[in-house]
Amino acid sequence: MKNRKRVTVIAVTAIFGLLMRVSAWAVGFGLSASSGSVAPNGTFTVTISGARGLFQITTENGSAPASTMCGMSGGCSFQVTAGSAGTTRVTVSPIDAATSSTTPEEVNESRSVSVAITSPNNNTTGSRPSGNTQKPAETDHRSTNNALASLGVSKGTLQPAFSPEVTEYKISLPSDATEIEVDAQAADAKASVSGIGKKALKAGDNVLEIICTAENQTTKTYRIIVHVDEKPLVFVKYQGKKLGFVRNVDDVSIPSGFTAKTISVNGESVSAWEREEPKQTLVYLVDDDNHKDFYLYDEKEGVTSLYRPIQLGGRNFVMIDVPKKLQKQSGLTYQRFTLEEMSFYGWKYENQALENYYVLYLMDGKGNAAFYQYEASEQTLQLYNGNVATQEQLSEEQTRGDQAMLWCYGTAGVAGVLLLALGGFVYYVKKGKK
Repeated sequence: MKNRKRVTVIAVTAIFGLLMRVSAWAVGFGLSASSGSVAPNGTFTVTISGARGLFQITTENGSAPASTMCGMSGGCSFQVTAGSAGTTRVTVSPIDAATSSTTPEEVNESRSVSVAITSPNNNTTGSRPSGNTQKPAETDHRSTNNALASLGVSKGTLQPAFSPEVTEYKISLPSDATEIEVDAQAADAKASVSGIGKKALKAGDNVLEIICTAENQTTKTYRIIVHVDEKPLVFVKYQGKKLGFVRNVDDVSIPSGFTAKTISVNGESVSAWEREEPKQTLVYLVDDDNHKDFYLYDEKEGVTSLYRPIQLGGRNFVMIDVPKKLQKQSGLTYQRFTLEEMSFYGWKYENQALENYYVLYLMDGKGNAAFYQYEASEQTLQLYNGNVATQEQLSEEQTRGDQAMLWCYGTAGVAGVLLLALGGFVYYVKKGKK
C-alpha cells in the first residue's frame, strides 16, 4: 500500500512538472508592424513587445538586421526594407530571451508579421501580426524590370562591353570630337528610356546618364564617361614658342575684374576674358611642357605679355613680361632670379653691397604696371622711382660734401687772414699819425 502511494505521488509530481514545462514553452511575446502595406522598396518598422534579450530576424522578400537585442525594460524595434512587389514576411525567433514581466519566463516561440507591397496610391496603414484576418492590400502586378537590353554610341567603343547588369562605361575620343549620339533600348516593352540622342561634348570628361524607368516607376541609371582629348586646336606664337588655347576652362580661376567672352583667332572661336579699365583681354594658353598661364592678348598684335597672378611681399600682383626698351637700366643688371620660390626676370644692383635688393616690373590688380624694389631679407616691397642711391653714389655725394666743406673752411680762413691784415694796417696808420 505504501509503495502504491509513493508511486502515485511520484507520478502526479512528474505530470505536474511536465505540465509546467509545457506552459513555459508556450510563453510568447508581441510582434507588430508599423504599416499593413508599403510602396515597392519602401520601409516599415517592426516592434517586439513584452520580452527582452536576443532575437534572430529572418526576412522573406525584403531586408532587415540579422538580429536585435531588446533591453531590460522589454521591447525594441528595427527597420525593414520591403521588396519590389508581393509581400514581405518577417519572422522573429528568440535566441536567449525572456518575458519582461515581474517574474521573467523563458521565451521560445517564434512570431511572424507580413506587410503587403502596393503602389503608393493603394497604401493602407495599421499593423499586420501573424494570424491577422484582415484582408491583405492588393498586390502591385506592374513590371519591375528597369534594365536596358542594348546601349550604343555613334563614336568610340564602350569599355567594358555592354551588359544589362553593368551601369558604368568609358569612352575615349580624339580632340576634334564635339558631339556623340547615344542609343538604348529597354529590356521590357513597358519600360521607358531617357537620356538618349545627340549630346554636345567638351574637352575633358563628359558624364552622360541614360535612365531606364520600369512600369512600376523604379529606375536604373547607366553612365557613360566620354573623355575628349584636351589637346589644343588653335595655336599662336609668342617669343619663339608655340602656345595653344586651353579648351576646357570650366575649372579655371578667373582674375578679378574680368568677364568671359568669345573671340576669334585664326577663324576659330576661343574662350577669353576682358575688362574695360584699363582695356585688357586675357587668354589661357598652354605650352609644349603642359604649363598653363594667362596672357594679355591684342586682336592686332596677338599675345603681348604673360599675365600670372602672384603674391609677393604679402601683396597681390601680376607678373608680366618686361618690355625690351625697359630692360637696360643704369647701375642694374637684367637677369633671372628666384624670390619666394618664384622665378622672375628683373634687375640686381651691380654694387655687391646691395645684393639683397632687387628691382621688379609688376602690375597691380587695377592693371597699372610699375617698378618695385624688393628687399629679400625682410621680404618687403616698395615702389621704385629710379632714385635709390647706390653706395658709389653715396660716396660721391659724401666726397662732394667734403669738398664743399673744405672750400667753406678755406674761404673762411682766407677771409680771417685778410681781416687780421686789414686790422694791423689800420693800427699802424693811426699810430703814425700820432
